[in-house]
Amino acid sequence: MLFFPVRSPYLRNMREENFKDPFSGTVGCFHFSTDALTHGVLFRDEADFVFGINTLALETLEVPIGILCYCLMDNHFHILVQGTWEQCHRYMRQVLGRMAVMHRGELGWKFPLRKDAFEIIPVTSRQQLKNEVVYILRNPYKARIEAPESYLWSSASVFFNPWISLMKGEPVGKMPVLVRRVLFRTKAAIPPDWEVVNGRILDKCFVRAKQIENLFGGSVEFFDKLRKYDIESTVELSHGIAEKITYSDTELRQRMVVICRNEFHVDSPDQLARKDLLRLSQMLARRFGVSKNQMARLVSIDQEILERIL
Repeated sequence: MLFFPVRSPYLRNMREENFKDPFSGTVGCFHFSTDALTHGVLFRDEADFVFGINTLALETLEVPIGILCYCLMDNHFHILVQGTWEQCHRYMRQVLGRMAVMHRGELGWKFPLRKDAFEIIPVTSRQQLKNEVVYILRNPYKARIEAPESYLWSSASVFFNPWISLMKGEPVGKMPVLVRRVLFRTKAAIPPDWEVVNGRILDKCFVRAKQIENLFGGSVEFFDKLRKYDIESTVELSHGIAEKITYSDTELRQRMVVICRNEFHVDSPDQLARKDLLRLSQMLARRFGVSKNQMARLVSIDQEILERIL
C-alpha cells in the first residue's frame, strides 16, 4: 500500500538542516539524491556498483523501510524509499556511512560524500510519485548512456518484467556462512531466500516492484512515461530546480514546436485554436517556468487572460 497522508503541492528539495516532515511522523515516501560530483566518481567499476546495490539492500535489514526504486550513476545516485521520516533519514545516513567505510578501508580511496550529503524530496501525491519514479529511472537515458530498461545499475528491469520470476540466483541460505560474510561484509542475518548473481543481490528480493506496478496500473502507462521527453522538466520544476533556469524566446519556440507535434499533432502554434493555445501556455508554464510577460510574447495572448489561467 502507498500512503499519502498529506495533500499538498510539490515541495521543494531541502537539505537535512531545514527539512520539515510533511507526514508528521507517519509513513510517507521520500526521494533521496546525492549531489552529482563535478570531479571524481562514487562508483568506478562493476565491483563498486555491485557493492552499492548490495548496500541499499542490506541496510533495509537494519532499518525497516521499503525501497520503491533506485538508480546508481557513476557520480551520484537516487533512491525512492517508504517509511517514516526518522526511519528513511536514518537509512540514508547508514547507506552513505557504509559506503564511506568500505571505500576507505577496503577499496583504498576516500568516499567523497558526507553522511548528510543528500537532498530530500517528500512525495505527497500519486501523480508526483509516478513522476519521481520515472525521473529516477530515466537518469541513464538523460545522461545518454543507455535505455532505462537495459541499464544494469537501476531497478528499472524489475518492473513489468514477466521473466523476472524466472531469473534465479544462488540462495543466500545455501551459502557457507564464511562465504556470505566475506561477500557482503556483514554478520547480519540475511533472508535465506534472497538470491545472488555475480555477487549482487537481485532487485526482486528487496525492491517493492508490485507497489509500483499497482501504482501505474499497467505496463503501457509505465513505459509510455519512461519514453516521455519532458518528464525531467516537469519534475525539476516541481523540485524548484527549473526556477533557476531561464530560456530565451528562441529556445522556447523550438520547444513549442516539439509540444505541438507531440500533443496537438500540428507543426506550429499558428495552427492551434485559441483553446489549444491556452493549453499550450499552461504546459509551458508548468514545464519551463515561463513568465507571463514572456508567454504573452510567445503565444500572442493578452497578459490579463494569462493571469487568469496560469
